[in-house]
Amino acid sequence: MSSTFNVETSEKEALKKAIAGYQGYEKPEQRDSTDKSFRTFLLSQLNLITERLVSVEKQFVKKSSSKRKDLIHHVMISLRTIADSLQNPCYCHHAFFSRKNLSQHNFRRLYKYDSQLLEQVEILAEESNQFSEKGDEFEAEEILNHLYDLIDGINQSLTEREFVIMGETQ
Repeated sequence: MSSTFNVETSEKEALKKAIAGYQGYEKPEQRDSTDKSFRTFLLSQLNLITERLVSVEKQFVKKSSSKRKDLIHHVMISLRTIADSLQNPCYCHHAFFSRKNLSQHNFRRLYKYDSQLLEQVEILAEESNQFSEKGDEFEAEEILNHLYDLIDGINQSLTEREFVIMGETQ
């Protein structure tokens, strides 16, 4: 066996353990439900992060500088944009979900992106838990900038995953 196969298998197995309903993409009849389970799981995690930040954001209205308010506002908009993408993916009813002969290369890439997205969302959750309305201004700005960068990375991975599903990459 090649090491690539082992990586793919371990990523797939880790995703199956982490996400209820995640079966894999090899069988056409499982692709739609696997994708939906994956997106639903990510959405639930992002919703928890958003709820946490919304509670902090409400306290900023009276206490924070305009820069800090703007930063949290941009973070919240970025989170909502990703949530919208997950709720309404651009690739619904795409041929990927019914075609029988898809390349192993694309399966490996999907597992890589799914694993990457799962890890990125876990890191975002950990980092967002560090954020506090009581921290000093500089620390809060640093954390908010870091959250924004993490969200940007999630958006990039999600976009690249969508390209694989739509068959727009080699």
